[in-house]
Amino acid sequence: DSFYIKRRQMHIDHRIGGNPEVTDDTAWVKGLAVNPALLKIYSQVAWPEVLNKVSIGVSSVVVGNLRQAISERMAAREAQRRKEKEETARKRIEELQGPRSVVAMGKSA
Repeated sequence: DSFYIKRRQMHIDHRIGGNPEVTDDTAWVKGLAVNPALLKIYSQVAWPEVLNKVSIGVSSVVVGNLRQAISERMAAREAQRRKEKEETARKRIEELQGPRSVVAMGKSA
């Protein structure tokens, strides 16, 4: 929906990242990979808190669904991270306990 796209757009008077001197939008977008924006995050606000503060009426069901979706995604990512950590630890143990090659050096006269 265009309604939701318009709500998500940020209107700023300058470009973030890339070459700000380029006037062509296409060239500027291509330059983003070369010169990405460096942003500093000062604080994090949970989406349900944002929805509770906006002036448009958002039902408590929507806020609950959003809170549940975010927590499920975070739990899934944490489970994936834990699995990757266990896999890395297992590989390290295999490397330490695995077969090793030994080179014998003979005594020279």
